[in-house]
Amino acid sequence: MPSLRSILWPLIFLSGMPQGSSGRQPAAWSRLEMHFREELPNISSLWDSSTVVTGPRLRIATANIWSGLTYEGTLSMGRIESDERLEVRRVLLVEELRRRAPDIVLLQEVNPSSSLSRRIADALGYDVVAQRVQGGMKVGPIGIPTNLNEGIAILARKELNLQPADVWLLSTGFGAIGDDVSFHLREENIALVARITLPTGRAYIINTHLIANPEDTEASRERLLRICTDRALPSEETRNLLAQLADGEQRRRHMVERLLERMRKEVGDDPVILGGDLNATPTSLTVSPIFAAGFVDAIALGGAGELPTWDPAVNTNIPSSPDASLPNSPEAEFEAWYDLQARRIDHIFLSRHFAKGMRISAERFLDRPADSIFTSDHFGLVADLDLGQISVSKAVDRAVAPGVDVLPIISYDTDVGLGLGVKSFFLNELGMNESFDVLLFNSSKGERWYRLVFSMPDFELRQGTVYPLAIDVTIDYDKYVKNSSFFGVGNSSQFKDREMYSREPFEISLTFSRGLSTATVVQAGIRYRFIRNFGFSDTSRLRQYPPPNDGRVSSVGLLASFRHDTRDSYINPSRGLVLQGELEYVPDPSWSDGTAARMGAWFQYYTTLLYPKTILAARCGAQALMGSNFPVQTLLSIGGNQTLRGSPQDRFLDRIAGVANVELRFPLIWRFGMVAGLDAGRVWQDAEKVSIEGWHSNSVVGVRFFMDTFVVRADLGFGSETTGFYLNFGHLF
Repeated sequence: MPSLRSILWPLIFLSGMPQGSSGRQPAAWSRLEMHFREELPNISSLWDSSTVVTGPRLRIATANIWSGLTYEGTLSMGRIESDERLEVRRVLLVEELRRRAPDIVLLQEVNPSSSLSRRIADALGYDVVAQRVQGGMKVGPIGIPTNLNEGIAILARKELNLQPADVWLLSTGFGAIGDDVSFHLREENIALVARITLPTGRAYIINTHLIANPEDTEASRERLLRICTDRALPSEETRNLLAQLADGEQRRRHMVERLLERMRKEVGDDPVILGGDLNATPTSLTVSPIFAAGFVDAIALGGAGELPTWDPAVNTNIPSSPDASLPNSPEAEFEAWYDLQARRIDHIFLSRHFAKGMRISAERFLDRPADSIFTSDHFGLVADLDLGQISVSKAVDRAVAPGVDVLPIISYDTDVGLGLGVKSFFLNELGMNESFDVLLFNSSKGERWYRLVFSMPDFELRQGTVYPLAIDVTIDYDKYVKNSSFFGVGNSSQFKDREMYSREPFEISLTFSRGLSTATVVQAGIRYRFIRNFGFSDTSRLRQYPPPNDGRVSSVGLLASFRHDTRDSYINPSRGLVLQGELEYVPDPSWSDGTAARMGAWFQYYTTLLYPKTILAARCGAQALMGSNFPVQTLLSIGGNQTLRGSPQDRFLDRIAGVANVELRFPLIWRFGMVAGLDAGRVWQDAEKVSIEGWHSNSVVGVRFFMDTFVVRADLGFGSETTGFYLNFGHLF
């Protein structure tokens, strides 16, 4: 997109949301299937089944492993037990998990979340995804309370290819959580989301831990009313206490509703296993929306539905009587009574994909002491799912629902005048998981930008998958009338030497790629490119550079690249890294105006610092151009909306170019987000002159608008020579 340095008014006209996501091809399964068949005895046919395959058994376990904290204190939380006893409980947990050999493990109250979950996973030989939730005020591990770094974790056998997917905030109010930064003064609640690979394709695992407010039941209300009557409380105070009871239940129910809403939007029609400590019984108002969404209770169907996981009569980690040191308030008396009620508050739910004719067995575990020590204050649950016969019609080679995103654009720029355009994205309209990305833009002063990108399958749908072949076709025409700048060649070119001319580039490319693994992509293709330059002044310095820089320059190049890519999304990544090497070779002068080769190497890194999702993104890379008789306009450039925002397009030109960018990306409201960042870059004439000195840098702030299939980017870059305003699509990197 041309740089727009004054006023931009994008109009959000239509946003069509494609539902669901593509079926991702499963990774190798044979070792896990062999293990399941040998060691475990059933998920039967899915609804809407058309093709049936024989599948193995899946064993799922969930356990609140108890932090051992009182959750009272400022500098540190109070401890209920000694370090030695805590270590005994952790050893007992690992021994029992090893004996039970579950394939998926959901853990809550993991403290410290990162190191302890990794320790347990390493002992079992599993992969792990974990998230700190209760951290207080911390940067990394430093802060207060010093001993509170509690979170939740998902563990899985390596053959399941466990991958982090997302973290969904369920609690509301001011505060932020994260492994790197934590800033909150009250309990936070999340759903930790991960993906695994089953024989039928991708499935989601969701682990959550909800607030522990007493349930609003008839028995609870009767007890609370009795306490109020015995204390002769005024009727208004009684009503307030009953309202608090109802409000606590509603808060927990709203968390479940937020979880289900995120699931509908982001998981689509993939199978889901949902579990954890909901602090609510199967018949509660909290759990009822889960059943309404089509989930089934694996524990109840497996015959263990009446077994409590919170049982003060058996578990000696739970006090058998109220603590006399607690304040003698009506609330404290009621909560002490409630804590002594046995109930099942831990769960494993299965989405409708697992519902029809399912055979399942379930039981408690961690429910027997070793040397008079129970592993936790909860008992755990384990469910064996006999995958017996599985339909693959929904899970494998499933096409996404067609969808369209449209964004009309109105802009004004002093150089290009009034601009009108439209950006459209068509997903799977032909039923082949393909996408058409179309941009049309005209301005009153001669700006013309027309772009078409066809991809099959779509970039986002194939991200993180193994695929045999993808095809991408790009056609890009961008005409600048008296709007292109030339400042000279080299890193020391002067802004005062700027001259203007007209530039008309056209490019068409065809590339083929293959996903060798979920993180390895190879690509090859061909690109035709020409640039027509005209409108030079009689004294233009461009006329002095051989070969002639006016007229038309064309080339036909062969493309090849190798990419290691672990990003969780192509459109809007929040974690992962990219290592990419690329080569373009122009082999035959009869096809082109000279022979040339361009080599490049890039590194990109993304991590989520905290939630609400705040992402640190960084990129660095370099390119080198080899050959002779280059027209000036074909040299590598630094400046403009793809490299050094705040500096004009093509501000610095030469044969070698280096770029570094860092951005902090964070949400604002609804679909809007913001970025703050720093761009740096420079050019060199040859490799012998490469140094770390002389880099140009600009600070950047920007706004992002997130459509369903692309990102709208508006950036303001502050350079030492100019301030640039840029509109484009997609993140900078």
